[in-house]
Amino acid sequence: KKKEKIHPGADDNASGIAILLEIAQFLADLKKRGLLKMNFDVLFAAWSGEEIGLVGSGHYVRELEKKVKADDDNASLPLVAYLNLDMVGRYDEKLTLHGVGSGEGWLPIIEKANVPVGLNLNPQKDSHLPTDTTSFYSRGVPILSAFTGLHKDYHSPTDTADKLNYEAAADCGKLLARVTMQLLQRDEPIPYNSSLAPKNRSRSRLSVYLGTIPDYSQSDVKGVLLSGVAKGGPADKAGLLGGDIIIGLAGKKVENVYDYTDVIGELKPKKSATIEISRKGEKLQLEIVPAA
Repeated sequence: KKKEKIHPGADDNASGIAILLEIAQFLADLKKRGLLKMNFDVLFAAWSGEEIGLVGSGHYVRELEKKVKADDDNASLPLVAYLNLDMVGRYDEKLTLHGVGSGEGWLPIIEKANVPVGLNLNPQKDSHLPTDTTSFYSRGVPILSAFTGLHKDYHSPTDTADKLNYEAAADCGKLLARVTMQLLQRDEPIPYNSSLAPKNRSRSRLSVYLGTIPDYSQSDVKGVLLSGVAKGGPADKAGLLGGDIIIGLAGKKVENVYDYTDVIGELKPKKSATIEISRKGEKLQLEIVPAA
């Protein structure tokens, strides 16, 4: 039934696109008035096909690599940094900034940019993210990704414009614009930090749907913390709740979202599996029936 309904996508990802356009307009105006110092160029892009395999961003970096390596096979991408706006319309208590560990000096830049803005920030070092940042970070480019979190309206017809926090979204734009300005004014790019990706990580297409909504802002949790579950989905029917921590699935231990994704990839539609959770310190085992 949901497939027959309009999915407005107000947060995912109209919010990110709207802020992208606002930042572009703001910086273009500053440049026109001679108020923007630029030691580097800035490119604004809206990618397609992210959730089916980073299609748009992947194509861009591959084509750029071809041009660069045509002259020098050992050359790296001529990119200072990549900033990503991934669902920034539902600010409540914090704005999560992933990728702080991808480059030297991100925190001072972010803190300086936030002084006149005043958002409550949640910086996270994790740089291996299930979004377009991977196309760039895996090729030696420091990344930063803004994210206000998943919610029960994710990928649903109920992701509507009336539920957005417009004032905070505008503040997110101000923050990212000020970060961009600092990057443009530097004499040298910020140094890249390399880190190992979690083993067995894969973005292959999954054949089953569980309806769980992970909370990606809490990287210090052992397991997968849920911010909620999709109403009427397999997880909801199995009795899972927001706040539960998934620690096992189909007899396999789950210590992070990558473990979780790997096990989901092995499940079969309509074939029951055991899911182990921690709820307020108590361990529970539930039966979940994946949907196609």
